[in-house]
Amino acid sequence: ELGGKDAAIVLDDADLDDAARGVMWAAFANCGQTCASVELVYVPRDMGTLLVDKLRVLIEKLPEGSVGTMNAAFQKDRVQAQLDEAYAQGAQMIAESPQGDTEHPFRLNPVLLVDVSKNCELYREETFGPVLPVFGYSDLEEVIEEVNGSPYGLTTSIWTKDRSRGEQLARRIDSGAVTINEHMITPGMPEAPWGGHKLSGLGSS
Repeated sequence: ELGGKDAAIVLDDADLDDAARGVMWAAFANCGQTCASVELVYVPRDMGTLLVDKLRVLIEKLPEGSVGTMNAAFQKDRVQAQLDEAYAQGAQMIAESPQGDTEHPFRLNPVLLVDVSKNCELYREETFGPVLPVFGYSDLEEVIEEVNGSPYGLTTSIWTKDRSRGEQLARRIDSGAVTINEHMITPGMPEAPWGGHKLSGLGSS
C-alpha cells in the first residue's frame, strides 16, 4: 500500500458526465481501499453544483452491496474518526449510498461531502475509505499549489476535453502518475512499473 492523498482536478472545459462517472468509480472501488483512490476533487466554483448533483445521482443509484466493506475494524474506525471531525467542523453530507447488511462490523457507506474544512485530517491525510469530498476553486494556480504542497504524491487525474492542455498541466503536478480523463494507475498495462513522490511509495523525486 503506497500511501496517497490523490486529487482529481476538473477543468472548466471538462465533460462533467464523464468526470462524475470516473471520479466516483475511482473513489469507491474496493470501498475506497486502493492507494490510488480519488480522495479530493477540485472543480471550478461555477461548475461545482452541477458536478455535485451528477455525483449525487450516481451515488444514490449504487446497487446495494456493490462497494463492499472495510477490511478491518481499525481502518473503519480511522475513517469514521476523520468523518466525525469533518462534520464537527462544518462538512455537509450531500449523498450516502446504503450498502445493506447493517450488522456487518466493517460496513461503511460511501458518502459525498462538501464544505470540508482544509484544517481537517480528512483533507490532509490519507483516508483509505469510501469518502468523496468536493472542493470548488476560483484559481487553478492555487489548486496546483495545494496538490503539490501535499506530503503525498502518488497519482493525480486531470479532466478536460483539451488533451494538450491536460498534458501541459500534468507536467506541473508532482505525482508519480498523472492521468487525463481517467484515474487509477496504468489502466492499459497493469504490469507496468509505477510509484510515487515524496511520502508515497518509494518516495522517488
